[in-house]
Amino acid sequence: IEAVGLCDRSGLYGAVEFIEAATAAGVHPLVGTELELSGGSRLRLLARDRNGYRQLCRAVSAAQLAGVKGQPRVRIPALEDGREG
Repeated sequence: IEAVGLCDRSGLYGAVEFIEAATAAGVHPLVGTELELSGGSRLRLLARDRNGYRQLCRAVSAAQLAGVKGQPRVRIPALEDGREG
C-alpha cells in the first residue's frame, strides 16, 4: 500500500494521530473532511499537502462558524480560496 486516507465528518478529529501512524508505517497519509453544504448536500475534500491541510482547517472553521451548534454548514464561495493544496 502506497497511501491510505482518512476522511472525518465536519472536522479533522483523527488527523494528527492518523498522520503519525501512517508515516511511522511508511505509508503516505491522505487527510480529508466531509462537510455539509448549506443546501444539505455533502462534499468531501482531501488535502494534497501541508497547504491543503491548512485549507481544510480553514474550511472546517468556516463551516463551524456558519452553522448552528452541532450542525456545521459551509457555502461553496467560502471554499473558493482554498483550491491550492
